[in-house]
Amino acid sequence: MGDDDESKTIRILCRKFILPKFDDHLQPTDAQIQWLIGSSFFPSHTIISTLRCIHTLPSDPSIPDFAKESDDIETLVPKGFEVIGALITKRDTDFENLACEAVDAVLKLRKLLYKDTGKASGDLQLVGGAVDLENGGDIRFYVSMIGDPQTIESVSSVVYEEQPEKYLRERGCMLQCQLLLKLPVYFPAENPKDAENIYIRATEDVATNLMDPQTSYLIEANEPSADEPPLVLRSSDLDQQENPNIALQESSLKTLDCSNFCLKGRSMSSTWMEENADRIHVSIFGNASRSPTKPSAPIAEFYPAAANTKVLVVVQKMEVLCYAAKDLLLTSAVSKLIIPALVCQIRSMRNKILPNLLTQHQQLQPYHFVPPGFLHPVTVMYELSYGELEMKQVEVRKSLHVRLGLPLDRPLLRIVNAVNLFGRNNSLEKSSRKGTSLLKDVHLGIPSSGVSGGTMSLIQGSYEYYHYLHDGFDDSGWGCAYRSLQTIISWFRLQHYSTLDVPSHREIQQALVEIGDKDPSFIGSREWIGAIELSFVLDKLLGVSCKVINVRSGAELPEKCRELALHFDTQGTPVMIGGGVLAYTLLGVDYNEVNGDCAFLILDPHYTGTDDLKKIVNGGWCGWKKAVDSKGKHFFLHDKFYNLLLPQRPNMFVLNRRQFLPAISNIQLNIYGAASLLTAGRASEALKPTNSILESETSKPQSANFPTRLHQKMANYYEIDDVLAEDEIVPVVFQQAADGVGLLDSSDDTNKVEAGSRVELPFWLARDLHLRGVVSIDVPPYFKKVSRTRKEIGADAAHVDLRNRCQYFYELGLKIAPLVGDKTIGPFLLVAFQTRYKEVLIKAHTASSVVAPKNLAFLTNEETKLYEAGQSSTAAFKKWRMGGPRMQRASVLGRKRKPNV
Repeated sequence: MGDDDESKTIRILCRKFILPKFDDHLQPTDAQIQWLIGSSFFPSHTIISTLRCIHTLPSDPSIPDFAKESDDIETLVPKGFEVIGALITKRDTDFENLACEAVDAVLKLRKLLYKDTGKASGDLQLVGGAVDLENGGDIRFYVSMIGDPQTIESVSSVVYEEQPEKYLRERGCMLQCQLLLKLPVYFPAENPKDAENIYIRATEDVATNLMDPQTSYLIEANEPSADEPPLVLRSSDLDQQENPNIALQESSLKTLDCSNFCLKGRSMSSTWMEENADRIHVSIFGNASRSPTKPSAPIAEFYPAAANTKVLVVVQKMEVLCYAAKDLLLTSAVSKLIIPALVCQIRSMRNKILPNLLTQHQQLQPYHFVPPGFLHPVTVMYELSYGELEMKQVEVRKSLHVRLGLPLDRPLLRIVNAVNLFGRNNSLEKSSRKGTSLLKDVHLGIPSSGVSGGTMSLIQGSYEYYHYLHDGFDDSGWGCAYRSLQTIISWFRLQHYSTLDVPSHREIQQALVEIGDKDPSFIGSREWIGAIELSFVLDKLLGVSCKVINVRSGAELPEKCRELALHFDTQGTPVMIGGGVLAYTLLGVDYNEVNGDCAFLILDPHYTGTDDLKKIVNGGWCGWKKAVDSKGKHFFLHDKFYNLLLPQRPNMFVLNRRQFLPAISNIQLNIYGAASLLTAGRASEALKPTNSILESETSKPQSANFPTRLHQKMANYYEIDDVLAEDEIVPVVFQQAADGVGLLDSSDDTNKVEAGSRVELPFWLARDLHLRGVVSIDVPPYFKKVSRTRKEIGADAAHVDLRNRCQYFYELGLKIAPLVGDKTIGPFLLVAFQTRYKEVLIKAHTASSVVAPKNLAFLTNEETKLYEAGQSSTAAFKKWRMGGPRMQRASVLGRKRKPNV
């Protein structure tokens, strides 16, 4: 291929373009943009990845907010990669005009991103793409002309690279540099605003000192087997490299490039970034020991402050990754990649710290991720003060998932999933149980299922194999469901949905007792548990919901293969199968939709031997099982019913009422990280951070009025009205001071709630905090013994506007009465309901179905339902009375019977 042809070819490395979903209501003016990422080290128009544009102008959602977009992309995309184009999706068939819009957007973005590097000019060929929504989403590419970005030319040659990982691996390597800054900021006590300017100057001094003659850079390969010894570069060497009129002090620097620190003949795999990328580490030193230009002696000078002065030490932990071509000189790699990346990160971190410089010690730290489908790392700045479940942190991750086109039910950007390019230890990669060695992913490499023409749908991710007699605990004959549950929980742990240790049998039994499903005598017993109990434990310990499939006989299980295949394709979690007294773990299915032939990938917890993988596979303890094998033997029993438990991946960004409190419980609220949420008394013990997703409920006081069985406690759990009733606001008083929860008190801008502070919270949160001793609940004014509401109910109950006071008046009253200890609330609710009940039915039976009565707006949610039911029954009665036959003959009676032969 000639150079001219190469210049007009779009080469695509990314696996696929993640196109936004549009419906038929998309307006012609609506548009979505994806930024195309390439590299100056690759041929022109090589697309490595795409990033969605998520910031738009409030006045016009089709126009990007370039300032916010540039700030995000500058942090997110490592140096060595850059924005080379844009792709516009819009319901418009003028593709050339759309491509011009895309190129114009890229030019505006590049002017902000690369204003200091000379890359912002129009002397580049930029890529503009348009999606043809009318023809299945085909993409049409155009390139701008050099020096005239407004003139574009269509490109018909598009090449999809078959081995994109190899393409990046062979042409480049990763550079990494860490820098820890501790910046003392001295400012006048009477004028704290000066601290901001002083801090800004301090960071700019650091950025300038990166090119100081006394600064040195140590270059070394991350692999100990690399041939090249470490190399020291001085800032003066970098300056000389930029100025060709000055000879380098060491001639060897003229030829040393990144390839000298890369391993030769490294094997290639699809996960090249973390396992097989060539990596070069750069360390920064202040070379104060270098020979000075003139003799000098140490001097100590004292400058007294003119006024009272305070000091603030700002800590910034920087870590940058860059991608460099292997033939790039080391001097250029440091001066054009490492130093600009550090300067960018210093300023980006400074901009995040400045708004709360004097009020909060933020713990910002960069992390690097390589999400599925991405060929290069992305860098994310996380605030560590509160933990990953804090709402702001959750929103940050959610926006990143949207920008990167990642699913919202995968914890792909949690800290534990950060790439380990340079040998950090990851404690979560260790076994789920200390001191034990557990087999992982034992199904890999097993023989085929024997289903001809079938499609395999398998578990996604890793798990650990738990079976009988594991850890020396004898549960043979009764513990198979416990072992299946342990395997399932290990999957959630290894996928980083939870940091909870895999519970023992006793801990599982304890959880069932705590939620009221079992009596205390159940702890320590050898009683079986089934799929329903497993769902209760997963809900309590992990906050994981489950779907249950019931079949009347093992013979019906093959009929569920299509549904199970969909589960493994979308959820990918292990499934528990329970039937009779046996339980198995299902890891996948192989299903032929044409003839219905199928097989089940079974992990059998009844195995009692040692953790010998060969013995387990050869013995059939992990393998494909058909409902009926070649010898006519049935694997699933025909005379037993089966329950299949399908755990669902939790949504990582929508914290429901059961997940919000644990998020608060794990927050480290003291700004120095030394204290947890509350620091005294029973509340301190109740809110002590743990590894459990849900805190223990053993400290909750049990009232005689509260049901103790789980089916009673959770009878209304999924009722929407019950959920909405618990969202009603109630007043509470904090019993202890709490830092870092200023979001609960909108009147306080110190991010702190003092002891004795009166705050309004939704009832579901107030109740849990009350049971933990954190807050006390005040009786809402409309329930108080002496209140205007009670007087009005006593005078004329039918015309009291209860809906304005509380839409769920009766439901909330029943929930709050046991908590506040007011025994008069119950009788008051009964009197109010009995008095208004009669009036509601009278209005329902007599009011017109067209014109609603005036007092309908006064009714609570329960009373409104009663009114609607009354009207419905009245209308049905009138219809029956006014027309239609009194009796109808069943259709079966009109059929002619076949004559007997």
